[in-house]
Amino acid sequence: TIQNYTGNSISTIGYQRGIYFVKVKSGMTFATQKLIVR
Repeated sequence: TIQNYTGNSISTIGYQRGIYFVKVKSGMTFATQKLIVR
């Protein structure tokens, strides 16, 4: 897992064309986000 800029713990669930699809844990909720890595 890595930390995003807000300090939430995220786990990478996929990678495609320079975009990481990550699952963001914030409290007890989860949200899937696209994390663009340049």
